[in-house]
Amino acid sequence: MTLSDLVYLSPYITLGLGGLVILLTGLLPGSHKLPLFFTALIFILTIILSAEQLNAQYTVENFVLVNRFTQSCMIFFCIIGLITLWMSVNALSLRHQLDEIFYSLLVFCVLGMSLIPSDNMIAFLLGIELVTISSFCLCIWSPNRYGAIEAASKLTIIAGVASAFLIMGIAITYLGTGSLSFSAMANGMDTEKGNNIITFVGLIFILIGVGFELAVAPFHNWLADFYEGAPLPIVSFIGTIAKLAILAWALLLPQWLGIALWQYLEPVIAVIAIFSMIFGTLLALKQNNIKRLLAYSSISHLGVILVPLAFYQATSFTVIIYYGVSYTLMTFAAISILNSLENHREVVTLETLSGIGRRRPIIGLCMTLVIISLAGIPPLSGFFAKLLVLQTTLNNEQYAVAIIIILSSAVALYYYLRLILVLYHPFQNDSPLSTSPSLLKSNNLLYWSNHIFIILATFTVIALGIWAQILISYAMEIR
Repeated sequence: MTLSDLVYLSPYITLGLGGLVILLTGLLPGSHKLPLFFTALIFILTIILSAEQLNAQYTVENFVLVNRFTQSCMIFFCIIGLITLWMSVNALSLRHQLDEIFYSLLVFCVLGMSLIPSDNMIAFLLGIELVTISSFCLCIWSPNRYGAIEAASKLTIIAGVASAFLIMGIAITYLGTGSLSFSAMANGMDTEKGNNIITFVGLIFILIGVGFELAVAPFHNWLADFYEGAPLPIVSFIGTIAKLAILAWALLLPQWLGIALWQYLEPVIAVIAIFSMIFGTLLALKQNNIKRLLAYSSISHLGVILVPLAFYQATSFTVIIYYGVSYTLMTFAAISILNSLENHREVVTLETLSGIGRRRPIIGLCMTLVIISLAGIPPLSGFFAKLLVLQTTLNNEQYAVAIIIILSSAVALYYYLRLILVLYHPFQNDSPLSTSPSLLKSNNLLYWSNHIFIILATFTVIALGIWAQILISYAMEIR
């Protein structure tokens, strides 16, 4: 490894060493805010270093890709890390529980996400394992929460199963191609030692492992319990951005594998996408717990995101990036609103949300706009995201899949619009959120900090719909 390699690796080194420095700050006397300051500083420094590498085109030791796409992903992951940091500090459910270990786990999790979109299978596996271990620790950070231990236990079991499939898939793929590089698979199968059947089986095992990590149907059973048991900032962080990191890797697969090999995987991905849209929508219909509803809704959204990947064409790259970023921001906006409502003792259900829009107009308006976007109603970003997916599907003449997307979106309108009706339900004196004490109201700084964040998050969702072409153009540029 040369000095120039270290320069290209500087964003990754900053995150890795930064996580260790944050742990060491816990040994220093003084304010408990020192680890918080260092965490924010490391994320900002990584963003700067990654921005300097945007024009690079380099592979470090056949292990880490450094190009415009991977560095753009890293910048986005760090920005979301900063947002999660803000949400965690302002979360009543995590009040007085944060320390240097929590902050370092956030940093290590972002490092793992940044390693996932790698051509090298070992780097890809290390990235997923780093995210998984950090996710387990963050999920059970507040073990007294309702469902926290159950959520962490299921996450651990599923992570073990997913790792088994991934490791076995990598081993089988190596047996079939003689290479640990995804981009070398097509060339490896053309050699005398190559074996198409073994390679295909290995890729199927890898896809199953990735399916568990993405929580798409039929590998989704753990997700609702994770949403219910984990602290809300962690739900938004792991439930969106970790999946987006895997989608970033999946976006590069068709280029690495080539059309000849990718065409065998497209039917598998198409089936998973269809199952996810159907099961996610139907399971969300009967939910009264808002977090479980968002969990099953996310399964349906992931199914829609996978459709352009299943029928890959030149525009699929742009469509998936726009949908992924839009969904991430929509989810963060929704979770930030729930984060401002949840206290130590309550589970946010439809009953507890009753009349919130009347008593707290700003919260009600922001939540309404976010729900409208999640439902895919114009002119917000959720509408344009689904419209782009439909356009891609119709261009491929996949009319049956287009009908499923439309029907699942129509059914989803029921539970999304039901949320809006509940928000503006006539005020009831016995509403749980109207009678319970709220620490948020007693702390003006915390109160306004949450409200400012909610307004900014909602504005971002609106702006992403109005100025959609900006993100689409950038996605085409980094392709």
